[in-house]
Amino acid sequence: MKLGNYYSTLIINNKDNVCNSINNSLKVIYLDKKSCEIKNVRVKFNLSTNYYLESNKTKKLIIIPRKYIISEIIK
Repeated sequence: MKLGNYYSTLIINNKDNVCNSINNSLKVIYLDKKSCEIKNVRVKFNLSTNYYLESNKTKKLIIIPRKYIISEIIK
């Protein structure tokens, strides 16, 4: 498992509208009503509780709790 500074594709559970809240900062592809995908996102830190992602558009850090991550494909 990598700790940070890598590119990844994440599939996220849309429970609590997580996908909707990050849609302005990242390129989100909705797979269905329950999940979405973010391709080629830069993971700055991957800690035990949260993923810290760098926005493609604004270069700000976006925090996603690990419980919403369904799967990760590391590039």
